[in-house]
Order: sequence, then structure tokens, then C-alpha cells
Amino acid sequence: MQALSPFWELGVALALGFLIGLERGWDRRTAGEGQRVAGIRTFSLVGLLGGLVGVLQALVGSVALIAATFASLAALLLAAYTLRSLRSDDHGLTTFIAVLVTFVLGVLAASGQAAVALAGAVVTGLLLGAKPVLHDALTRISGEEVRAIFKLLLISAVALPLIPDRGFGPGGVVNPFEIWWLVVLIAALSSAGYFAMRAAGPSRGLLVTGALGGLASSTALTLTLARLGRRSPTLTPVLAAATMLGCAMMFPRVWLEAVLVEPALALRILMPLVAMAAALGIAAWLLNRRPAPLHRDATEQPVAIGNPFELRTALQFGVLLTAVMLLSHLGQEYFGDRGVFLVAVIASLSDVDAITLTMARTAGTDVTLETAGDVIVLSAAINTLAKGGLAAAIGGRAMWRPVMFPLACAAAVGIVAVVGL
Repeated sequence: MQALSPFWELGVALALGFLIGLERGWDRRTAGEGQRVAGIRTFSLVGLLGGLVGVLQALVGSVALIAATFASLAALLLAAYTLRSLRSDDHGLTTFIAVLVTFVLGVLAASGQAAVALAGAVVTGLLLGAKPVLHDALTRISGEEVRAIFKLLLISAVALPLIPDRGFGPGGVVNPFEIWWLVVLIAALSSAGYFAMRAAGPSRGLLVTGALGGLASSTALTLTLARLGRRSPTLTPVLAAATMLGCAMMFPRVWLEAVLVEPALALRILMPLVAMAAALGIAAWLLNRRPAPLHRDATEQPVAIGNPFELRTALQFGVLLTAVMLLSHLGQEYFGDRGVFLVAVIASLSDVDAITLTMARTAGTDVTLETAGDVIVLSAAINTLAKGGLAAAIGGRAMWRPVMFPLACAAAVGIVAVVGL
């Protein structure tokens, strides 16, 4: 089998070149003979060339052969690019870069990394074929959203490794690295929900964008829909249904946050959260079954939720998370589990993420897994009840009945699960 290894590696190098060439050939399929810079045959040969150079490099034990071949191929491509630019208005470099990538992947395949090389070829093909999608996304994304993406990368890839990873304060409960990692986690989850909602677009209707908006921020979504309900009372049924879906999405988000930090909580909190989410899902279904007379495009009203990630927001959440951790630790130390529950009730009136992450982080150490799970479920229930009061206060009488009652019922399910009545 070892004697056949070079043939297997060369086969992989040829195959990955064929895959990339398949995409490039299909993309330029309407071009006449000789008008394509590189197609299936050229890419296959380049992949094979990389494989052969990799095998030869292993025999002679020098990387100079790889460097010289790569430089020669790059010079040949540069000459071809210059000639094409003089004869046409097409100045794209994508295909030329893809040829160089194919060569490097071929060398990688012949260097004992065939699986990595093949995976790289698949990703390359997907990127090459994603041009229309990526260009369309660039036309729809705003400059503020681009800056938000880089701010998220700033606090994660740049700032996080520089933060000290040790405990401070009472009992060493304040660990700056862990706290900032949790801030990054929440920012990433919120941003993912926001961009999913933006990708769906207002044309998908209130129900879809409402549900996705709930992943970004169910509280912000509730406020937005309540204000829209006050301005447009005829939209009350569909707005209430969208609110139910958005609030229901908070429960899988809470579960994911807790499990990412402490996997042992997965089964302990699953059923109560599923029950609360199901209660709101049923309410949304019933509300959507009997809508009030609406204009035919009423369900296509836009749901405008601002980008949930800003540096100031991240810092504020970090301060809140630190405060909740300290209060939970002191409450546990002086009052036992009752102190933890009291802190959870107060904190969850405005934010459920901070207490969820705090409990997940301290589960099995400062508090038992059972207590941590009960506190997370109770916090989600109290937060749901608080959003019902918020929607009723902002939306007025039109939003009171269809919103407050289902949210109160879902909160009651969670409270009963904790109290055990």
C-alpha cells in the first residue's frame, strides 16, 4: 500500500484540479474555443503539476523546486493576463489566482495532506461559484454593518487573546478573559440572528423576519412590533403572532448559550424551555389562523431592528455580566440558593443572557447543576413575563390581549417547572 501512496496522492491532485476546473469551465461555458483563460483540462493539469512537483520535492528534499515552479507559473499567468487586458475590457484576476491555488493544493496533496487539499478544492469551488450571491450581498449590506463585523472581530480575534485569564475579586469570581469570551459569544449570536433577519428581508413577511429577529434580540423585536401595533391597530393579529415567534426564539437561544458554556445543563433545562417555546408557537399559530381584515401586503411590513452589536453595547453587557456574577456569588455566600434566585429575578427583568451565562459558568462549582438549571429556566420565564408587560405598555389596548396572555401562560409553564406545583 505504501508503494501505491504516490499514485493515490497524484490522483487526488488531479481530482481537485478537475473539481475547480469544472466550476471555472461551467462559468465560462459560453466562451468560444481558445477564449477561456483556463478550463477543466488546464486546471486538471495544474493540479497534477502540483502533485508531481510535490512528489519530486519529497525525493530531492528541497523546497526550491516548488518555489521555482510556482514562480514560473505565476510569470506565465502574468503574461497571459497582460495580453488579455490589452485585447479586452476583462481585467478580472479570479481565474488566475484560482490556477495558483490549484497548484498549491496539488503540492499539498502530494505532501501527505490529501484530505486537507481536497477540502480546500471544494471550498475554492464554492467561493468561485458564489460570485453572484456575494456581489448581491455587498449591494444590500450597509457601511455600518460592515464596520460592526470588524468590530466583532476586533473584540474577539484581537482583544480576547490580550485579556488576562485569572480570577479577581471575592472568590476569584471575576475572570476578565472568561467574561469577555462570554461577551463575544453573545455578540456573535445576536449578530448572526440580525444578519439572518436581514437576509430574509421584509418581503418574507412579519412572521419570518419576526422569528429571526428574536434570535438577535427578542426584547428589541417586542418593542419594535409593539410600536408598530400602536400605529397600525389593524395589524394586531399578525404583529402579535410575530411577537410570539420572536419571543419563542429566545428559548433555543438561552439553551444554546447555556450548553456552549456548560454542556451538562443540556438535558436539565431542555424540556421546560421547549414547553415554553411550544406554548408561544401554538399561540402564534392560533393568532395567525384568524387575522383581522388586512391589506394584502400587510404581512410584508418591514421589521426594523438595529444592528445589535456596538462596542458600547458590548462594554455595557460586560459590566452587567460582571455585576451579575458578583451579586450571584455574594448572594450564594450569604443567603444560599435564595440569594441566587433573587439576583436572577431582578437581573432577568431587563436581560436574560447575563444570568444564563453566569449560571452556566458557575454550575457544578458555586451552585449545583440543579440550581443552575432552575435559575436559568426561571430567568427565562420572568423575562418573558417582563416582555409581555413591555408590549402591553407600548402597544396599548390593541396589543394587550393577544400578547400579554400568551406570554404570561408561557412564563407560568416555566415557573411551574421550577417550583414544581
